[in-house]
Amino acid sequence: MLRDLLANLPGDLQRGMRADPRALMTGKLAALAVSAPIIIGLALFTPAGVLGGVAVGAIIQLGLGWAIAGRDMRINR
Repeated sequence: MLRDLLANLPGDLQRGMRADPRALMTGKLAALAVSAPIIIGLALFTPAGVLGGVAVGAIIQLGLGWAIAGRDMRINR
């Protein structure tokens, strides 16, 4: 799955930006599950602090959410 996601990342990002609400919600929830531990880890264990952790986590969540939504659109629809 990860290999497929990385191989098709640019197309999935474009597809994810035009995704229907169901695929977008799937992507955003999956990305939240990944980005939340990253935000907490950056806030607690690095000098970036809370604002740095939230900034990095938001970028990860947006990109990964669109990519997962695009993959969902490509495979299931």
